[in-house]
Amino acid sequence: MKKRTFGFLVVASLIVLAACEYLPVTGDSNLPGTWDFTYYSSNYYENGILDAEQSEEMTDLGTVTFSDNGSGSYSFKDMDGVTRSGTFDWVENGDKLLMNLLTFADSITTDNLAIAWDVETNSATNQVWTAEVTSIEEDDDMTMTNRREYEVRLEKQ
Repeated sequence: MKKRTFGFLVVASLIVLAACEYLPVTGDSNLPGTWDFTYYSSNYYENGILDAEQSEEMTDLGTVTFSDNGSGSYSFKDMDGVTRSGTFDWVENGDKLLMNLLTFADSITTDNLAIAWDVETNSATNQVWTAEVTSIEEDDDMTMTNRREYEVRLEKQ
C-alpha cells in the first residue's frame, strides 16, 4: 500500500534534479492554469525484471493547477478511491519540470518530495511527462536495484 501511495505522490510531483536551478516563471510557459490528469502509468522493475503486480495504470485521476508565481496545487483519487491533495512549487528549465511537493494532505508521507519530470510534450493544451526513480536496497545477503518508470498525461481545462 505504501508503494502505491508513493507512486501516486510522484504523479503530483514526484527525483531531485540538482542541476536544475530555480528560475522565474516566464510568460512563455504553457503550464499556468488548471489541467486534468488524464493518464498515469508506473512500471516497476526489480533487478531489471518488470514486476507486473507492482506496475499500475489509471485514467481520469483529478486535477493539477499551476499558478504564474511558481506555486500550485493538486487533487486526485488513488486506486482505492481516496482523494490525495497538496501544494507544490514548480519551475521549468528547458525540457525539465521540477515540482517540489510541499504538503501531502491525506497522505502517509509528511516529508517534502521533489520530482524532476522530463517533458516529452509541451503544448498549450496537452502535456506528457516521464520520470524514473531508482533505489538500491541492501541487506546482509544481497543488494537489489529497483527502478520505477512513470508517465503522466495532462489536458488543459
